[in-house]
Amino acid sequence: STHMCYNENAFDNYENILCVGKHQINEIRKREEIKNLKKKNLIKYFHNRIFMMNEFCIKSNKNFQKNKIIITSSWGIGSIAENLDENFLILLLKNNYEIFLQFHHMQINRKSKIKIDYLGLKKLFKNFTYSFNYLNIEDLYSHATMISDWSGAATEFALGFERKVIFIDLPKKIRNKNYKKLGIEPLEVAIRSEIGYVINPLNIKNLDNYVKSIIDKQHLSATKKEMISIRKKYLFEKQNNEYLLKQLYN
Repeated sequence: STHMCYNENAFDNYENILCVGKHQINEIRKREEIKNLKKKNLIKYFHNRIFMMNEFCIKSNKNFQKNKIIITSSWGIGSIAENLDENFLILLLKNNYEIFLQFHHMQINRKSKIKIDYLGLKKLFKNFTYSFNYLNIEDLYSHATMISDWSGAATEFALGFERKVIFIDLPKKIRNKNYKKLGIEPLEVAIRSEIGYVINPLNIKNLDNYVKSIIDKQHLSATKKEMISIRKKYLFEKQNNEYLLKQLYN
């Protein structure tokens, strides 16, 4: 969404905005109404990253690996990196899951705040790796599921690869403290329980049960159909360039 994770006036001065879904159009129009802003040209676009992931998913002749899990931490005070220690990872590693911990690249400036002893885990477990760099789509595709906080990467994974994910319910990423004035629930809040499990940090000891439950169902056609339905519910389909140009110069 446009109104919680971004600064309050982030989109106010644009004339043309490519919107990935109807929710963004509703949010921007509502802010224009509240703040008496000049109406923008809002273009029905598509989510390029999710589209590319889905294209790879369709064309790939490989399957994901059931024992591989990627954990994506956002950065800052609400992130996995700064809220959880390594114990929740040890539980999964001892159950022979191959874990890749992807820190947000911005977290490298806050290394001293990281609670997870990732260097120690690397020494103790051969099935653990980490990075401050992002995986390419092919490497990302090999993972059975993703565990995240409020990172948008989890939504991309779920809707791009049509697999369910797990959210650890840590503090929200809020850059606009006045986001509730729009009276619209941000998509990143609403969609979480639709595309996976939302786990209270106090129940983190049961994480392996949630992981097993999700991975056991990832290959089912019902899971794929559900994710496709959710993607179509929230995101616009890809349009041809002629259609986009007509909207831009109309």
